[in-house]
Amino acid sequence: MVCQECGQRPATVHVVRVVNNRKSEAYLCEQCARSKGSMEIAFNPLVSLLQGFTAFPQAEIEDEKCALCGMSFSDFKQLGRMGCDECYNTFRQKIDPVLKRVHGSVRHVGKVPAKAGAELKISREIERLRSLLQAAVKNEDYERAARLRDQIRELEGNIE
Repeated sequence: MVCQECGQRPATVHVVRVVNNRKSEAYLCEQCARSKGSMEIAFNPLVSLLQGFTAFPQAEIEDEKCALCGMSFSDFKQLGRMGCDECYNTFRQKIDPVLKRVHGSVRHVGKVPAKAGAELKISREIERLRSLLQAAVKNEDYERAARLRDQIRELEGNIE
């Protein structure tokens, strides 16, 4: 199939848009899709994530390998998945900034059913308050630290 935009190159991207309950489809070449800004929509988010890694110096990436499985960072970029759990620790400095940019966090929180997740939500809130408490103590803001301590104790009482 030929690109519907330029009519010259082969169409490799299928773009589907729904606006006001009307569906429109287009078959575009990669160049036309990029010029229309459709590439982010058309590709898997993992590909966009991995494209963020290209800013790193290639020599540095190729030299570093996981001590457990031997996977290199370039192998990870090519496969789109880690070789083992130790890879996350080995490549953490390269992965964290991209995860933060794409997902807004470097920690996976997942989804929790509303009925079953009450205790988990309280635990996460306690964890958050503890980090705020540490910061308040470090900044010598003892009044705020006392309020945070009391909130933590109250929440801990709800778990038991």
